Amino acid sequence: MPSISRRRPPIADGRECFITGADCARVGIVMAKVAVSEALMRIADRCVQVMGGTGVTDKTIVEQVFREIRAFRIYDGPTEVNKWSLAKKIKRDWKGAEE
Repeated sequence: MPSISRRRPPIADGRECFITGADCARVGIVMAKVAVSEALMRIADRCVQVMGGTGVTDKTIVEQVFREIRAFRIYDGPTEVNKWSLAKKIKRDWKGAEE
């Protein structure tokens, strides 16, 4: 499984494209959103697993963190929709480059 440290390059790439106004900004930002939201969910899930049944009760902060990260993923947009959008953009750009 990828570690959280591997999430830095997509974030840095997206930020750099956004700052320079490059055409790659949308792709970089969507890639970063997908990578980070998936990494956060894996980390939160591991925390719940480590805590066992206590991890889903209000006796620890783990339950609150898990709920907030889950909500973040919903607000951020469904990961599959982001991936679909990204794939369509890449395919469109690739077809445009062929012509």
